[in-house]
Amino acid sequence: MRHLGIRPLENLHGRPAETWIRDWLRREGDGPAGDILTSAFLQEMATSVGEDYQKMKTYQLSHLLSWHYQESLQPFYSADIFAEPARGRAKNDVLIELKQQLAVLGAWLSSGGSLWGAPEGQLSPHGTLSPITAALYRVLRVGPPDTCVVPIFIIYDFMTARRPRIFVDVAPAIERAVLLSPQELGTQLRHAWLLNARFTCTQLASGFLVQASRAAVPSFTPDDLAREIGQQAVTLAAAGRQVDRRLFYPRTARKLAAAFLKYAVRHKLVQRIGRRTWIPTIGELVIQVRPGEVGYRQAPLAYAWNELQEMLGAGRIPTRGIPTMDEHPRPGVKYP
Repeated sequence: MRHLGIRPLENLHGRPAETWIRDWLRREGDGPAGDILTSAFLQEMATSVGEDYQKMKTYQLSHLLSWHYQESLQPFYSADIFAEPARGRAKNDVLIELKQQLAVLGAWLSSGGSLWGAPEGQLSPHGTLSPITAALYRVLRVGPPDTCVVPIFIIYDFMTARRPRIFVDVAPAIERAVLLSPQELGTQLRHAWLLNARFTCTQLASGFLVQASRAAVPSFTPDDLAREIGQQAVTLAAAGRQVDRRLFYPRTARKLAAAFLKYAVRHKLVQRIGRRTWIPTIGELVIQVRPGEVGYRQAPLAYAWNELQEMLGAGRIPTRGIPTMDEHPRPGVKYP
């Protein structure tokens, strides 16, 4: 990845267990797993793969990188998976590498280069924007004072039986970003992202399903769905928001609505009650994920609904038919 110019900044608070182990082996070498990792972590691993915990303690640490253990090493953990004194050494190694990375990035900015980054550090686990990490401010502090930040928002029209589309929208630059406080920069960046986020069939049709599920008569036809998302697209565009232009035309809106409906059938989000009549069967709009995981696969509707509510809340758009954040609080996001 580094040969391609990709330099993921190190994170003390959340990394896959595999990353922690590989970095330890690279810096410190091998040894018995029981001497390096905590009993609690090894017991969790042993349970997940169906092995004896006492036996696993005797394995060399490198043995845990075997394919048999790959799945159990993907969840995110902190350095607390290490027993003392290995924990302190692991944290110190990451801090040293982080300082080296920041020096390289600062030198690149000072030489006139540009950086593409993800200030939130990860894909959203539940559809709303994740908190902006301290890495952005650290990079800006080591760059020149006239460094600007160009907000770029990426959204996916993923709830479809057709080929998913990705939309990339660019907002006006935030000039001299280094002069802003972290709170001011974070506020401006989030506002720019959400105001320039593009509404797609995924978000608007998800809002339609939620509204239909709360109606006295929840049934609808594919024509109802296509007509409503088309009208929503026009309303949003008139308010100056970014919208997938295919939704402006009845013919393509019907095709997109039909592909969304097929997706909803596959994921048991709707049920047919007539030849061309459906009702929502969406259940609770709650996403349960471990830290570092993303919930759009297990709960696509709740994920898209959360996206929609946050996007609408940024502009307070007077929408027709879609419940706003003021009318219905965003459903809670639960973490085990």
